[in-house]
Formats: sequence, C-alpha cells, structure tokens
Amino acid sequence: MALPGEFVTMVTNVEWVFFVHRAGSATIDGQLSCVFSCIPTKDHELDSQNLQYFPVPKGYTLKWTGITDQGVGPR
Repeated sequence: MALPGEFVTMVTNVEWVFFVHRAGSATIDGQLSCVFSCIPTKDHELDSQNLQYFPVPKGYTLKWTGITDQGVGPR
C-alpha cells in the first residue's frame, strides 16, 4: 500500500490498521495538515471516503495515536 504524503505513524491490532500521514506541506503560518484512517485487517482495503483530516497547529505535537475499546484516534 502506498500513502500519499509523508508517513507519520501507524498502530495495529487484530482487527485494524490505524495510520496517520501528512497531506501536504505546512501552511504559511506553520500548520500541518494530517490525515488519519483505519483499514480492516481482514481485507486491507482503504476507503478514501473514510479519510479524516485534522490540523496540527505550529508549536503543537501529535503525542499519541492508538486503538482502544472506545475507538481509535490521534491525541
């Protein structure tokens, strides 16, 4: 599988692969545009409708990504 943009991190469990990558370069004010998604391990198919975009403002750090019983996501 190839991801567009720079790879940031990936976490897996028995059912899911959760990944984050950059969706382009930083904005003029230093904000990064990142994308995350989950892929089921049973079929490894990425649904482009399932991509979730989120900004990382200048001076902030993505500190955690993971899969819990309450779901998945970046923090």
